[in-house]
Amino acid sequence: PIEQAVEKAVTECIRENILADFLKKQRAEVVAMSILEYNEEEELKKIRASERRGGYDDGWNAGRIEGEAAGKIAGRIEGEAAGKIAGKKEVLLEILEEKGEITGLLKKKIHDQNDMTILKSWIQKACMTDSIEEFENDI
Repeated sequence: PIEQAVEKAVTECIRENILADFLKKQRAEVVAMSILEYNEEEELKKIRASERRGGYDDGWNAGRIEGEAAGKIAGRIEGEAAGKIAGKKEVLLEILEEKGEITGLLKKKIHDQNDMTILKSWIQKACMTDSIEEFENDI
């Protein structure tokens, strides 16, 4: 135990004539201060460890919150883009329905296309074509 170790150290210092006069007069205070200082060091270590854990937890929570927010934003943007693409496909199919019967193969080709630039060009072509066949040959 720390108390015994400090007592032994003080006794040995007195026996070896290391600060003997001082230690004889101030023995109780030296022992008490040594024990207190030792305990303070241990407490500081515990506090630092706790603060590190707290900092880690704070960082983890902040990262989680930031990640969730970024995910929501990314999800909203992705959803809006998907909605715009679906809208372009719907417009294209409506235009083509005015020109005739749309084949299953053409419907699939339109359904599988997710490039907004291509869909816009197809809408322009659909507006300028006279038939489904002519449109299919152009794309």
